Amino acid sequence: MTDTSGDRSSGAIAIDARSLTVTYGAAPPVVREVTLGVAAGTTMVLLGPSGCGKTTLLRSIAGLERPTGGSVRLGDRTVSSTDTWVPPEQRRVGMVFQDAALFPHLTVAQNVAFGLRRSGDRSRRDARVVELLELIGLQQFAERFPGTLSGGQQQRVALARSLAPSPAVLLLDEPFSALDAALRTQLRTDVRRIVRDVGVTTVFVTHDQDEAFVMGDTIGVMHQGRLRQVGTPRELYERPVDRWVAEFVGEANVIDGLAADGTATTALGRVPIAAAAPSGPVDVLVRPEHLQLSADGAPGVVEESDFFGHDVRVVVRLGSGERLAVRLPAHASLPSGAPVAVTYVGPAAAAWTAQERR
Repeated sequence: MTDTSGDRSSGAIAIDARSLTVTYGAAPPVVREVTLGVAAGTTMVLLGPSGCGKTTLLRSIAGLERPTGGSVRLGDRTVSSTDTWVPPEQRRVGMVFQDAALFPHLTVAQNVAFGLRRSGDRSRRDARVVELLELIGLQQFAERFPGTLSGGQQQRVALARSLAPSPAVLLLDEPFSALDAALRTQLRTDVRRIVRDVGVTTVFVTHDQDEAFVMGDTIGVMHQGRLRQVGTPRELYERPVDRWVAEFVGEANVIDGLAADGTATTALGRVPIAAAAPSGPVDVLVRPEHLQLSADGAPGVVEESDFFGHDVRVVVRLGSGERLAVRLPAHASLPSGAPVAVTYVGPAAAAWTAQERR
């Protein structure tokens, strides 16, 4: 099994999961032998399609699911193993769900204060609430009830409530999935700022690649209960470990090639490939933004042309029959049926042995 937990000498590991497995009855495991480490003060995003096990993994870290194998350490304390079980309320973990799950009969301030201990100095509790409402920019709504807030405002309150007791770890399970696109874009930027300001170790679950790239210092890509790859957003996009990751993380053209001496001969001509790429028949990753139209490129015909405002996406069918998506400047105007020529202008491309084709 590949250890995806990273270099442990680079800093303290706040979350350390080893060979974690979750199974329900006789069904195949939902989480399969997952090993990962999250450095203190950083944000890891678990990215994958619906049903891949990412929420189950998150809930196992929180203590809301009991793994059938493996272990979880939070800081220097084992909270889950074959002979150890620490209940969720004793793990110093804050959690934000898809539904904000606020108490409708409590005000915003009372919701934020709910996780704070009732004993002790009330003035300190009130000061903590004010501090958090200022952090999320909702201090003027302290006496409002959740039903009077927008969806984005409710999720900010849920975040503040989770942060109130100063958790060691913050877990967020697709908290923006019910929001419209514009609000989701703004809120993820706000939440990223807040968790970085606080410095709390964070794990964030999403199926949205854009969201993962914005939120994550590192991203773990999950598929069928396994971690396929862990890396920075740039590493995942530029050096995906296999074809599935390449096609899930961003738009990808995968074309046939024959590799030798650091290049692959393809329908586009000779394409430079990464040093680690194999020789012989390969699948070559060609991102749409790494293609351009030129007079001396591979001939083809435009099949589709879609205007997105900031750019134009064109689909070209080459003479080989392969179809390629190409990203062009917004001023480009190419009707269907227009003859074009396509050239690869990107860096050394990722490539895998052709036997890995699906």
